[in-house]
Amino acid sequence: MGTLIRQIEAMQSRMSDAQEAVKRIDKEIADLNARNLVITRLHTNGVLNAAAYSAQTAEIGNKINELRIQRRGKLAEDEDDEWLEQIRELNSVMEDYLPTDRFDEELFGQIVDSITVNDNTRITFHLTGGIELTEEIDEKGRYKRK
Repeated sequence: MGTLIRQIEAMQSRMSDAQEAVKRIDKEIADLNARNLVITRLHTNGVLNAAAYSAQTAEIGNKINELRIQRRGKLAEDEDDEWLEQIRELNSVMEDYLPTDRFDEELFGQIVDSITVNDNTRITFHLTGGIELTEEIDEKGRYKRK
């Protein structure tokens, strides 16, 4: 699991680059909005004809829409930070665990969020951090109706 965490941390480092990209995008959007305001004033004062005004504001609007899409994508990357923290917690719990021959109810409660019975042959454990483990139930362990 340590390797997984290192890989995720590398991904998180790339995400800090995403935050810088969001700042850059915000500045570009602000600059385009200011440019749009100047064009509107020029049109209102009769310096810019309607065709040129429409073409320029449409171009600026398209650029702003593209930047907003990029911005939403970059912001979505930040949601992975919470997931990484959950994976770290799971790893910490598992590293501290000393195996025994008894069922550890406390450990089970710390790492298992929920369990789904898929069908008579499979069960899925939903662990902290969004990890899912599906187990096949062999013939001996299956419930049989009488």
